[in-house]
Amino acid sequence: MEKRSKGGVNPNVGALMSRPQATASGVEISATTTTKERLFAAVKAVRSHAMSSAVVDIVNAEKATSETTRAQYRRIIARRMKNGVPDLEGLSRSSWYPTRAALKVGLAERVRDAMKAQDKAQRGGDFETAERLVKVAAKAIEQLEALENAKAPPPEKVQNSARKRLPKARGDSWQAKVYDAATETMRPAIAVMWATGARPAEIGMGVDIERVKGGLRVRIPGAKVNDAKGSGQKVRVLLVNEDTPAGRALAESLGDASKITVKRKAARITKDFTDHIRPRLPASYQVSAYSFRHQAAANMKADLGDAEKVASAMGHRTTRSQQHYGTARQSQSAGGAVIDARATHQPKETRGIRISPPKKPESGPNLS
Repeated sequence: MEKRSKGGVNPNVGALMSRPQATASGVEISATTTTKERLFAAVKAVRSHAMSSAVVDIVNAEKATSETTRAQYRRIIARRMKNGVPDLEGLSRSSWYPTRAALKVGLAERVRDAMKAQDKAQRGGDFETAERLVKVAAKAIEQLEALENAKAPPPEKVQNSARKRLPKARGDSWQAKVYDAATETMRPAIAVMWATGARPAEIGMGVDIERVKGGLRVRIPGAKVNDAKGSGQKVRVLLVNEDTPAGRALAESLGDASKITVKRKAARITKDFTDHIRPRLPASYQVSAYSFRHQAAANMKADLGDAEKVASAMGHRTTRSQQHYGTARQSQSAGGAVIDARATHQPKETRGIRISPPKKPESGPNLS
């Protein structure tokens, strides 16, 4: 392997096609040599440096990945390598690593394709085109090395962060502000999360809403179900009070229909918040889709007064899981929308949790 400079870039790349002083991204061409001579020297240097940068290994590793991963890489490359420049700005630590991996694949493929194209141009006697393509490959190698030496952002303390960031305002104000900031196409999913605390992934699977005697019946498929571990509820059914702010929003989505299914991809919901909703909210409202889940949990802990019923409403199979969500102290003065809940499995009492008596009486019916 060739010696690398302190900055991580091979010194030979800096003079791929000239002597002295040049960079791979801006090669200075010496007038004392012919195009053909410069080309042959550059091709040799680029191929040597491509080996030290593991270009072939990166391309081969990408071929061995699943089709799902390759499709994810294609999306990241299209989004994060505009105008040929890889971009790692603004990424969280968890998304930084897969993004860098995808960009490395994109750059390695660029090196491979450029060198194949220059071979073809060279065989056809078009040395000027071949020389230009070698420069493209050299630039991509330089960017690949920069990615290899880039530092990941520091770890984030994510546990309970959504719970801690819940707006302090009482009443239904913050959810209503989010709902008002959303477009008509976004609002049904927002209403479901507001009323029930459903996960975005569950909305992606399809949530059924039906008007029944006593309120709105909401059927939610479970997104985090593992029967081997005894976790998650396959299906849960919640009864929502239509006279609450969240219930009215849910009823608005229902309109004149007796039953509808709300379905919106989780990735689309996340993008709704980042691209459209949060820019239209006060700076103090650092909310996400999961903020609704935390707030719904807080309200249900105060309203229902039954840890097992809260577990059913949240889609948990044990009462312990709810400790990671909003607390009764964070409940809103206007209360929540859930009146009652049932799930596929009876939740197990797995910790000595104590919840205050309910603010609302149980209704019980219309959950079958």
